[in-house]
Amino acid sequence: MCDFYGFLTDKKGNRYAFTKEMREDVLSGKSNLRTDSHASIAEHYFGDSKKEDLYNKFEFNPLTRKLKLEQMNLGFDDSELINIDELLTEVQMAVPRLIIKPIVHPFKDVKFEGDVDEKVLLLLKQWVSVKDSARTSVLYSVWDSVGDFVWDFVLNSVLDSIWDSVWDSVRDSGWDIVRDTIRAYTSSFFNIDRWKYVEHGVGSNPYRCMIDLWEMGLVPSFDGEVWRLYSHKGYMER
Repeated sequence: MCDFYGFLTDKKGNRYAFTKEMREDVLSGKSNLRTDSHASIAEHYFGDSKKEDLYNKFEFNPLTRKLKLEQMNLGFDDSELINIDELLTEVQMAVPRLIIKPIVHPFKDVKFEGDVDEKVLLLLKQWVSVKDSARTSVLYSVWDSVGDFVWDFVLNSVLDSIWDSVWDSVRDSGWDIVRDTIRAYTSSFFNIDRWKYVEHGVGSNPYRCMIDLWEMGLVPSFDGEVWRLYSHKGYMER
């Protein structure tokens, strides 16, 4: 199975991919196909999974807008014939709950230069009140190939830098809160009315507090005794 978003193309320029309805059938158990699998795409559209090798196979990352020709079977590369904006619209139609936006790295893309004022402390207190639910809630609210893709992509993009920053202060004891922090930020890529296992208003994101801190350039950690807020300059204890 290829990564989200996978599709096939033919010599006439047609694209074949999992639609919204196909994805819903997989999630509900009505279909045994594998979302974004080139073999499953071929099985659905052409009645034979082995026919995947008669078409060009693509992977598309909508968050970076990067298109990858995974396997060329048509005898030519048709990448330049694919309109990225049209492809983004296609992805949005297939997965309407996905919010397509760039990843914000809290220490590289944002430079927090302000003070830890009452607004920041309020966001931190709100995060403390919901942090224990973040891992399970986000995991099971978006548990499918798209959720996996976003989680893996965000994690791989930011983990090393964040972990290097918090390691000296929290060591292994801080891993859970770092993971939950990244999981909460991952929730910002989905528009969901009700998040599982946490009380919140319909249509609101219960982890908005953590997302706001992240997009301000701040990441909290906790070593069991002390809360710290990290920025690109280091940490502040509170």
